[in-house]
Amino acid sequence: MFFTLKKLLLIDYQVEVKVFPTAAINAFIIAKVVIILDHTSAGRRFEARYPLWFVVMYKTLVYLVVAFFVFYLERLYDAYQVTGQIGQAFDEVWEHRKQNVMLLKLLCIGLTFLGYHFYAGLDHRLGEGTLRRKIFESPNLGN
Repeated sequence: MFFTLKKLLLIDYQVEVKVFPTAAINAFIIAKVVIILDHTSAGRRFEARYPLWFVVMYKTLVYLVVAFFVFYLERLYDAYQVTGQIGQAFDEVWEHRKQNVMLLKLLCIGLTFLGYHFYAGLDHRLGEGTLRRKIFESPNLGN
């Protein structure tokens, strides 16, 4: 979503942006974060004891922090490949950070996590598959 917005904003300036490869790689990174955290105690800590809104907010925040950390490590690794020294890589990543872009990415990722956790939590509490059936099946009006 972020990359589509970026492309739409830059089209007025006639800047060509290749968004699909970057979006696909970022989607794989986010998918790894979700899969790993869904199977840890950090991802399931409050599910049985607290209201859904609290669980959704907690999980969204935890997943967002971990995703930020993973993206930062990815940028650090790329900088290390260029500089060859870890200290210079840290400096490179810090000096070339784009705060507005990073905030926009975190907002998009956070909203995505929020939607995912709300849907998954509601589906789990209603019974696995119940919510999906309610959304995609036609109602039986007793005809």
